[in-house]
Amino acid sequence: MMDGTGIFFVVCLFSGLCVFLSGICLLMVIKQRDRFKKFRLTLNALEHALEVKSEVFGGSPAVSGAGRENQRPDFSELRARFENKADLRENVPEKYRYVARLDRSGLSAGELADILDVSADEAAQMLALARLSQSG
Repeated sequence: MMDGTGIFFVVCLFSGLCVFLSGICLLMVIKQRDRFKKFRLTLNALEHALEVKSEVFGGSPAVSGAGRENQRPDFSELRARFENKADLRENVPEKYRYVARLDRSGLSAGELADILDVSADEAAQMLALARLSQSG
């Protein structure tokens, strides 16, 4: 048989264990809530990106991305466009403004390539151009 001190010790030990485990459970719930919020924000951003992509590029992703790697730019036209910076800023196509918005949201070039259905190199180039246009 246990005396009063032994029972008091067991009750205190059990109470302390309950408080400790409750704290751990509370921390896990808070972490799960934070993760859920991050996943929800990411899902909302991707849904918005998909909506904007379909508006900007039109058509299905398979059609809009077809043959982009085989296109060659006309360098004289590009040079003329870049020499007039004021005109360039006013006539920026919507898809490049969209790339700049995606860049500000923190997406990587790989994620941007998946959203826009372009190659990773093209997405990296689009990000670089968007960053240059913001700084210059």
